[in-house]
Amino acid sequence: MKLQHLRSLVVVHESGSLQQATKRLHISQPALSRTLQALEEELGVALLIRSSQGITLTPFGLRPSEINAMLREGSLDLVLTTHSPEASGGLDVSTVHHIPMRIAARHGHPLLKEKKLSHLLDAIWLTSASGPTSFFEQFFERNGLSPPQRVLECSSLIVALDAMTGLDALMMGPQMNARLSQAFHEQIQPLQIEQDLPDLPVLMICCNRSLLPPSTGLVFELIKASLQRTHPTAT
Repeated sequence: MKLQHLRSLVVVHESGSLQQATKRLHISQPALSRTLQALEEELGVALLIRSSQGITLTPFGLRPSEINAMLREGSLDLVLTTHSPEASGGLDVSTVHHIPMRIAARHGHPLLKEKKLSHLLDAIWLTSASGPTSFFEQFFERNGLSPPQRVLECSSLIVALDAMTGLDALMMGPQMNARLSQAFHEQIQPLQIEQDLPDLPVLMICCNRSLLPPSTGLVFELIKASLQRTHPTAT
């Protein structure tokens, strides 16, 4: 499995279409299609659903239990994720980095200068994961508040930008790296609320870290170094 293949999959998912992804990756559409096909063939599963509305992840790409099963079978060496597994079942789970979290809104949002979390509950919210065990709901509960009622799950930055602009939605998510912050600084601004948001842990999940192949260990170290470089203020 090549790091380039994984990056292409992430960009396609965030962009929602092959055409937009090719612009970000600076490659042709046939080349991108071959890359995705090679990744799907290597994993033996379909990762994307292609339709007239765009491209979305298959259930395989959305269900952690499938990933855990492949780790146990040996089809995958390791997984890097920000979502804690509901049942690790003997898997080796370790925290390898932390990324600062923030609440953001579109430039000019009427709540942009609001500092009290309790005054934001009636807004529409975007988050990558919701539910009782999610980082999102636990943050509100730790501050003595019931979670917002109008919450949309969204893992695509492009879709999130549309919702923030069109629906005046607030977004809770990882702090952007320097490159993305510069690209979107005129569209998105962070809220300076009184409550501190805890850092989001990046987890590595594998069967046994000490038994990882040398090549996989090298890829992991490169990714970890990249995280530390793009989020140098993380603890």
